Amino acid sequence: MMDPQFEAVCARFWQLMTQESITVSVKDKSLKRKSAPPKKDSLCFEEYSSLMTRIYRVLAPLFREQEVLREVTQEWISDAAGCKEMTLGLFQKTLFRIAHSWGTHVDIDEYCSLLNKVFDRITHRRVVRGNTGFSEDVLPSLVV
Repeated sequence: MMDPQFEAVCARFWQLMTQESITVSVKDKSLKRKSAPPKKDSLCFEEYSSLMTRIYRVLAPLFREQEVLREVTQEWISDAAGCKEMTLGLFQKTLFRIAHSWGTHVDIDEYCSLLNKVFDRITHRRVVRGNTGFSEDVLPSLVV
């Protein structure tokens, strides 16, 4: 049985990935979100890759884009357990692996805190310009 606190953190990521379609622009390395109807109960490689790339930009900002893509592709093979799509259970194991690898102690509170901070760094923010009222979705900038 999984810890309820950890399940709640995983649910934030899962909802982000299964409720919305995400477009990645390779030229300017930006991510834009397009609304989509609620999705099935699994993630495909493209969705997984989009999320993991964003996570690595936070956890290992010095990785080059090619290194990140190579790493994400290799991790998909083990994280998806040979399946074409990733289920919620496999996704939770993936987030646990990340938290365990990057945490300094074996502590569920630390794992949840780490994942919540990563989530906050990778999600879109709506910016409303004061003078014009123009609004846009943007990612927080990751400064190295």
